[in-house]
Amino acid sequence: MFRNILYYDLNNTLCYLCKCSNISPPSSGRALCCGLSLFSVVLRRLRACLAAPQWPAPPAPHHHAPAHTDDTNEFHRLWSALQFLYCIPVGDTQFTVEELFGEGLHWAGCTIIALLGQQRRFEALDFCYHILRVQRVDGKDESVKGIPLKRMVDRIRRFQVLNSQIFGVLARHLAADEERAGVEHVRCFPPPSAPIHQIN
Repeated sequence: MFRNILYYDLNNTLCYLCKCSNISPPSSGRALCCGLSLFSVVLRRLRACLAAPQWPAPPAPHHHAPAHTDDTNEFHRLWSALQFLYCIPVGDTQFTVEELFGEGLHWAGCTIIALLGQQRRFEALDFCYHILRVQRVDGKDESVKGIPLKRMVDRIRRFQVLNSQIFGVLARHLAADEERAGVEHVRCFPPPSAPIHQIN
């Protein structure tokens, strides 16, 4: 009975994923579908939500127009401000944002930036990355308004590495989605049959 419930649950999950991916589910009711990536499905659905008319995109700038960084309404500027706050070192009795929430906030922010196509602008215009580049040149190690600059730069560097890793994972999944162009190549395997035990 437990096996039947498990297969029923797997089949329902499979049908839901196939519906989200716009592909036909396997005809067999007891076929376990391999090859679907739940992460890719979530990325596609999130991209569709961000492209909805309720979230209008800002007008695209002219190809050679200068970037006005003071009056932009793009998401990567908001995320830059949040990341700046995350990079400020905390006291000994306080918790850092990664101790409270792990890497989830950075995954969320970088995912939205990547799906909106703002990764290059984020890396070029981010406040923290600018501080990191300037500190590498002047090498100052002092306290500015009570914030130790060296500790803050160390945190910025850690977040920069984390962001690069997240963008790399997202780029691989998004590139694979574009190559498939909405067509999933799914292989279906029947579930293994349990041996029948006879009691003498």
